[in-house]
Formats: sequence, C-alpha cells, structure tokens
Amino acid sequence: MSSAECRRNVWWVAIAGGALVALMLIVVAKYAVLSALLIGAIFAAALGLFLGWAFCTKVDETRAIASPAQTAGKPEPVEAPEPAPVAAKETVTPAAPLVGTTDAVTVSKEPKSETPAKAKKPAATKKPKAAKPAAKKPVKDKPAPKKAATASALDAALAKSKDDPVPDAPELLKAPRGGKADDLKQIKGVGPKLEALLNEVGVWHFDQIASWKAKDIAHVDALIVGFHGRITRDEWVKQARVLAKGGETEFSKRVTKGGVY
Repeated sequence: MSSAECRRNVWWVAIAGGALVALMLIVVAKYAVLSALLIGAIFAAALGLFLGWAFCTKVDETRAIASPAQTAGKPEPVEAPEPAPVAAKETVTPAAPLVGTTDAVTVSKEPKSETPAKAKKPAATKKPKAAKPAAKKPVKDKPAPKKAATASALDAALAKSKDDPVPDAPELLKAPRGGKADDLKQIKGVGPKLEALLNEVGVWHFDQIASWKAKDIAHVDALIVGFHGRITRDEWVKQARVLAKGGETEFSKRVTKGGVY
C-alpha cells in the first residue's frame, strides 16, 4: 500500500472517530450540537495526525528497504574459456639396418602410416555457479489502525447504553408535602405552563430540584415534553438550592412583587 493511500485511509478513520465522539456527546452527555461537533473535529484532527505518524511513515520505510533488496545479488554471466589446440606429436622410429653394414643408421622423421594418434579432448570447463539472490527481509504485518479499535469501542458503548436498565428516578411526589407546593415560577425559565407540567410528573418543591444529579436531570428532561434542555440551560438546580434555603434571587424578587406573571 502506498503512502498516499495509507494517509487517506487514516483520515477516513479519524473522521469516523470524530463523528462518533460528537454523537456520544450529543446523545449521552446532552452537549449542544455545535460544542459536540467542535470537540469531535478536534478529536478527529488529533487522531488523524497521530495515526499518520504512527503507520504511514512505516510504510515509506518498508518500501525503501524492500526496493534495493529485490535487485541485489543478480550475478553476471561468465563465458567459458576456449580450449587451446593440442599440437600433434612427431614420432621418430629407427630405420632397419642395411644388410652387410654395421655403422650406417638412418633416422626417419616421417610418421608411421598406421593409425594416427588421437588428439586429446579438451578438458571440460566447469560453469560457475550463479550466486544466490539475497534473501528478502521479512516485512512484519502492520497492526490494525487504532482508529478502527476506537470506533468499535464507541459503537460498543452506544449499544451498551441502549441495553442498560433505566436508572433510579429522582424523588417524585404524587402530591405536595403538607398540601402546599412551592412557587416553582420563582425559578427563571419556569412559567405557569411548565410549572403545571412539573406538578404532573411529581415535582412540587425547590428541594427536589436542588437535589438533582445528572441522571435525575436526564430523567425529568425526558418527561417534560416540549421543554427539553431547559433544566440545564436555565440552571434550575443552582437557583433551587438558593430558594430551598429560604434565599432569594433577582428573578424571584421580581416574581414575588408581581412584575413577571
């Protein structure tokens, strides 16, 4: 795989991871859409740079190492030397002595008319053995991108959150304590219509709202249809803690004087 293809795959994985992070922040943590998208984009950029450095630089190094190894060790052909010609040997045979003479001897340089001597065969030349090509260095398999593992972990977390049982609901009352409810309209963001809806789901007093945690806010937010997000956006819990202790806020003073509703 080329370096360009590796980097393209890495950025696709990083974008998928950023999208999953943004989705979890919106669905699970109840983040605003713009904030979740910004965090997801930052996560995708950081993850893409890290994976590109961790994996795509190794692809370039592996290709640089493998290319010279493929051409190394090819031997050049060696031509066999031609055999040198063998000169024919001269044979010298003494002539038969003449009859009646004892000291006359003739030497004949002519070769015998019999079967001529066979020329020796040239020695066979051994062909040089071709050098074995250099063994290629084994290339280790690249590990799977961490981005894919992150994406699968996020998918598993989302699937698990759907299967989890509904958390314990906050304290909800069928009727106000002592038959007297608090004026929830003193909380900024709670009007007469929303106060009536809160009473229907079992919220009558400031101390109930003041004790809410994240899971309680999520539970009640799902019950007040048409007013999702108002609890955190208008900071109900912070205002209710002051009002539950008998204190006042600037908004509650205006409601008490009748200048709001």
